[in-house]
Amino acid sequence: MPTNKGRIAVTLEAEIYQWIANRASEEGRPLANLAAFLLTRVVKEQMEQEAKDNQDKQGAA
Repeated sequence: MPTNKGRIAVTLEAEIYQWIANRASEEGRPLANLAAFLLTRVVKEQMEQEAKDNQDKQGAA
């Protein structure tokens, strides 16, 4: 079944990996699922901030 989702492989510092693994275990979810959720949240926040910054620049011009 085709999907519109991309896949990546990442290498993390041991401390970051362990934190995500522990948190995923506490929440009863797969580590990859939590990592994808966290990464998506941060990227969306950045995208929103960039859009706001661009609007501010256009308004100042």
